[in-house]
Amino acid sequence: MKNQIVRFSSIESLRAWMAWWVVIGHALHLGGIHANNYDSQVISLFLKLLGRGSTAVNVFILVSGFVIW
Repeated sequence: MKNQIVRFSSIESLRAWMAWWVVIGHALHLGGIHANNYDSQVISLFLKLLGRGSTAVNVFILVSGFVIW
């Protein structure tokens, strides 16, 4: 019997989104773009969310553990 590799495209897509979240968060930080610089609540909230890269890293690690398992 040949081993089959099971792929979970939606879970792997989630990993990709989390990785991009971290990349964008770093780019915003390096570019000096912060939520406090904007008066719009929507933009400020969006930038605060993108600035929480630790959440993306934690989700990425959990999902990666599942994929490796």
